[in-house]
Amino acid sequence: MIKDRDYNLAKAKLVANGSMTAAKSHNKHTQGKGSPEGHGRSLLHEAQDEWGANITLAQTQALADAAYQMGIDWP
Repeated sequence: MIKDRDYNLAKAKLVANGSMTAAKSHNKHTQGKGSPEGHGRSLLHEAQDEWGANITLAQTQALADAAYQMGIDWP
């Protein structure tokens, strides 16, 4: 499970680097229940797909940082 705080911080990192898909996603407020890892993976995949072949080094780093924040192994 991903803690709400970790998901929201990861989302913010992606938004700060230009992810419109992350910007459209809602902040998590599960009152301590957390979210499945799949939600975090979806957030990462959507940003990666959005940036596509034109991904910058900063965006690549944002993906890695966001994955680390959520405790997700990311290539």
